[in-house]
Formats: sequence, structure tokens, C-alpha cells
Amino acid sequence: LQSAFLCKICYTDEEENTIRLRCGHRWHKECLMQLLRSKVADGKLKILCPDVGDDVDERELLGNARQIGCTQEIAKETMFALANELGGTAFQEQYTRFEELDQNPNVRECPVDGCGHRQEGSERSPQMQCEKCGLEYCFIHYAAHPGETCRTYEQKQRRTNADHAKFVK
Repeated sequence: LQSAFLCKICYTDEEENTIRLRCGHRWHKECLMQLLRSKVADGKLKILCPDVGDDVDERELLGNARQIGCTQEIAKETMFALANELGGTAFQEQYTRFEELDQNPNVRECPVDGCGHRQEGSERSPQMQCEKCGLEYCFIHYAAHPGETCRTYEQKQRRTNADHAKFVK
């Protein structure tokens, strides 16, 4: 007798440690959590159930021209509950960080690994200095041009791009 369940992330049918989303689709908890971690690491906060149905053509998936499959958004509460159950708070912290940055377009996070300090800035005055670690960075280009203005950096970028374009032809 075959099982009716198939996790379409790992393609195994073991029925233990699964979660059923509001839309009715089931997944292995760890498989779904890995997918959620990956999406949030890419800065995506609106995450849809990954079910694409049974009769989707591979070209449709790769083409990404339209939403394929389930359109049910996975609730933040569901994601956090799953993350809590599987241990650790890193997922919630990362999600919350991106959520805060998404809610205020004038907030920037210090580019120093591990600093994580967030502060407001503006395009009109793009030079910023982290209030926590002291690093100078740019509101527009982050850590791309320490010690030089945006204008100087952008001029250098245009010259570099023009030089590269000569070789691509």
C-alpha cells in the first residue's frame, strides 16, 4: 500500500514530522524550514506555499513567467512556530531584521559582519558613520567606496563598465 503523502521538497513519503499549511499542503517540517531559511536569507518576507501541483511542465517552472501552483502565503506566525519547534532563534531574528528594514526605506544596516547596527540615513546626505562600530559607509552604495564621494565612485564605475564593454564586443 503506497502512502498518499509525498514531500515535494525532498521527494520522500515518510509521514513523520510533517506540517500541514492552511492551504492543505503538507511538508516535512525540516524541509519546509530549510526552504524558509533560504528565502528569508534572500530578503524575501512574503513566502508562498511551494506546492506547484502535479502536472506542471519543467519549462513553466524555469520560465518563472507567472505564479505557478499554490498562491497561499505562509503566515509569519506559522513560520515562527515552526522555527521555535525546530530550535533556535536565528530565523526569527533574521526575518525581523529584514522586516524592519523593509518597513523603513531610510534605514540601513552597518555592513560590518557581526555589527548589525541599524540607523537612518538619506540619499541627500549619503555618507554615514555607524554609531556602534564607527565604520564609514554609504547610504546608496554601502561599503563600496570608503573615503570617496558617491560621484567619484560612480564616475569610476562608468569608466570601468565602458572599459569592460570594449572587451565584450
